[in-house]
Amino acid sequence: MRTCVIDASVAAKWSLAESGWEPARALISDKVHLMAPDLFLAELGNIFWKYFMGKHLNRDEFELIMESMRSAAVALIPARYLIAPAAAIAAETGRSCYDSLYLALAARFDCPLVTADARLVNGLARTRFARLVVPLSSVVRV
Repeated sequence: MRTCVIDASVAAKWSLAESGWEPARALISDKVHLMAPDLFLAELGNIFWKYFMGKHLNRDEFELIMESMRSAAVALIPARYLIAPAAAIAAETGRSCYDSLYLALAARFDCPLVTADARLVNGLARTRFARLVVPLSSVVRV
């Protein structure tokens, strides 16, 4: 079984009809173990809240999507176990502590961090962490 860390930008595509939903859905497989820091649900909530506030989701849709995300097959790792390495990564790379928590988890398990966040991919391109960051657009089949 392959292990991947995913960020909220990937999981959001499971419920939103937007570009990139197909490779995001391809990650939902019994061949892939998905992980994320436990701030994952809060970040997803914020993404969907923005869609709700922008009138792209109604209240029922917003609440239903959030409920479905609560039961998504993603192992949530407590951020407290990742905060020290995440702080070091943030200081080294200039990335946010939020992004660095995902990266710290990927580094701990030496597995890819799959993201739909092009700024994150580009921001880490010239760092020692570049090998861990995989753009969602490059995911075809698992």
